[in-house]
Amino acid sequence: MEHGERLEAALRRELLEETGLEVEVGPLLEVVEILDGDRHYVVLDYRCRVIGGELHAGDDAAEAIWVEPAELDAYTVTDAVKRVVAAALLHSS
Repeated sequence: MEHGERLEAALRRELLEETGLEVEVGPLLEVVEILDGDRHYVVLDYRCRVIGGELHAGDDAAEAIWVEPAELDAYTVTDAVKRVVAAALLHSS
């Protein structure tokens, strides 16, 4: 987040920069804590709806693709990612 930036604005900006997608921010699904050595990350996972843009990889990723939830096991994702995807599917209606 940038100084003075509201959470929802930061989320929309980061998603646009990193994925090329414009989103409408929905409900908070989960808070994930990651302890990595002397760093402590807190990740807020929101359900978002794509309203524009075109999917592409940001400068910190080799590629970006759409994946069916049933295909997640074919990729290296954490249990937290799987939980958040499941929660997002529950809130999809």
